[in-house]
Amino acid sequence: MCINTNGSVYDQNIVDLLKQFKYTEILLSVDDIGPRFELQRGGSWHDVEQNLKLYAGNLAPNFSVKLAVTVNIQNVLYLDQLVNFARSLNLDVVWTYLDSPDHFSIDCMTYAANHLVWQKYHDSDCNELRAIAHRVKTNAGSNGTKFLARTHELDQRRNQKFELSHPEMYQAMSVFSD
Repeated sequence: MCINTNGSVYDQNIVDLLKQFKYTEILLSVDDIGPRFELQRGGSWHDVEQNLKLYAGNLAPNFSVKLAVTVNIQNVLYLDQLVNFARSLNLDVVWTYLDSPDHFSIDCMTYAANHLVWQKYHDSDCNELRAIAHRVKTNAGSNGTKFLARTHELDQRRNQKFELSHPEMYQAMSVFSD
């Protein structure tokens, strides 16, 4: 049995029931940590972090818990922190890549953003982070205008500022090139 959850709820009674199955895998959809998690997913990082620790405390041969991470422009520059967090809880990471809407895909970053990601991850001890570095190094990218326009819309609606929570990526996506 495989269950996907955002980790916002933890119920030990349900976990105990799930542990009675031959095999249960819990995939916790978490794309970032701390304030950046709250910007991308909403909710309280503190609450989700506590729940993730509780889920991780139930690891058993028939009960697996993994982080399910969707790589996108908002989190790509900070994935090393998420990997370290997962390692601290002894959790594996399942990686997926956002393709749509394309203006949030890492294939549509500016040259400056691609360069930042390459510099950060090309020699990482994490295979997936190195693969991300190589992926962005070889893609043509974009000028970032669609990403910035949509991000500004979301910021206004949610009363937040991407440029404050993700300053390096905001700056890199603001460097226009053709």
